[in-house]
Amino acid sequence: MTASTSAARPALTGVGVPVRAPASATAPLSQRASVGTPASWIRTWSRSDGDLPPRAPAIATSAAKAAQAAIRADRLRSTNICGHPFSVAFATALRGEAALLKGDLDLAEHELLESGDLHHDLGSAAGEAHSLQRLAELHLVRGDRDTANSLLLRALPLARWSPIGNHLLQRIYGCMIEAAPSAEAARAVVDRAEATLSSEDDCHFCTIMLDLPAARACIATDDLDRARTYLASAETSAQLWEGTSWQAALLQARAHLARAEGRAEEARQMLVEIEPGDSVRISVPNAG
Repeated sequence: MTASTSAARPALTGVGVPVRAPASATAPLSQRASVGTPASWIRTWSRSDGDLPPRAPAIATSAAKAAQAAIRADRLRSTNICGHPFSVAFATALRGEAALLKGDLDLAEHELLESGDLHHDLGSAAGEAHSLQRLAELHLVRGDRDTANSLLLRALPLARWSPIGNHLLQRIYGCMIEAAPSAEAARAVVDRAEATLSSEDDCHFCTIMLDLPAARACIATDDLDRARTYLASAETSAQLWEGTSWQAALLQARAHLARAEGRAEEARQMLVEIEPGDSVRISVPNAG
């Protein structure tokens, strides 16, 4: 991206920058692109009005795959496929994700900001929303809930009207729950997600990204029945994510439910089962 392009609009780090809905925003949800598994939605990742890149690697889902993802992203950017601007944008997002999973926050921030800029300039609402959401995760790691929430609020309308909204929305709402300043605020996000999402927004793979934070928020506000419902849904989704950190996150959520139900020893045993190297992706809602 040239300096003139970068200067033509506000950088992604700015808070409160208005977002523009893509042309598909006026179309009913049922008429938007329908995609199912991650393998299929990757193919619509960067779609606006242009052609798609020949192939795009799947996004890493655990810290153990971060190094491999970084290598694939570098190769993607350095080969002939990078003559396609969507490929460059996708590879940049992938490299940012890999850096985030490895804990290299400075590199992750640089790459995700660049990815957001590239996708914005290409008119790719999905790619821009994804980059904003990952940036929000990064700021949560740094303890900056305010910036995380601002980024998520910008990502939400972009995701809603993107071809892969049924995948992105689950993760954005899940991250909004984690970024909430209090247990009550987190529970309010759960209610908002329930009121907003319909059956057309469902994805069996991505639902765990909302289910687990929602379960934790319900536990924190003593609504154990709803927590059990979310955990049951997460159990089904987790079976599709074999070999990722979601298993550890699910076990952690089970432990918190067991402790809330008075099964302290069982909760302790569950937490002991989590491997030290596992990347548990959900946090306890802030009670203060």
